[in-house]
Amino acid sequence: MCQRSEVRDQTSDARFQISDCGQHGQLANIVRFLLYMKTPLRILLTLLFLQLALLTPCYATDVVRIDAKYKQDSIAAPDPDYPIKAQHMNYQGQGIYRLIINDKTGVADEVKVLRTTGHRELDASAVMTLFNWKFKPGAVKQRDVLIVFQLTGWVRGLH
Repeated sequence: MCQRSEVRDQTSDARFQISDCGQHGQLANIVRFLLYMKTPLRILLTLLFLQLALLTPCYATDVVRIDAKYKQDSIAAPDPDYPIKAQHMNYQGQGIYRLIINDKTGVADEVKVLRTTGHRELDASAVMTLFNWKFKPGAVKQRDVLIVFQLTGWVRGLH
């Protein structure tokens, strides 16, 4: 249940209604605290509060998706890392890569970029990881793999 309280500003005749509703109660307490202070100190603390609120880093969730059908017959098929630089620059994309598999070892001898993600860092991460994939020897000669690099969530970045 929400509690409403009326606060009167000491320096003016302004009245404010503040609701204390669960998560917003802490913010209401901050507003109350600021209203009871003298004007110069109130301005200073308000600016400080806003600066801290605006400068806190916001991170997106990085997602690298590889459909299970591409990992069929694999012994080891790790997902590529989302490079930090690519995350900060908000790089996203999807690429298709062809693995040429050694019949005797089951390891990729060659990885070709059939369709680029459009970003060198993402392609490099995908190619280097695909060299670590291992299949049952003789089971697969080549495999085309679709890898999707995607950032979800809210990103605040300075470019």
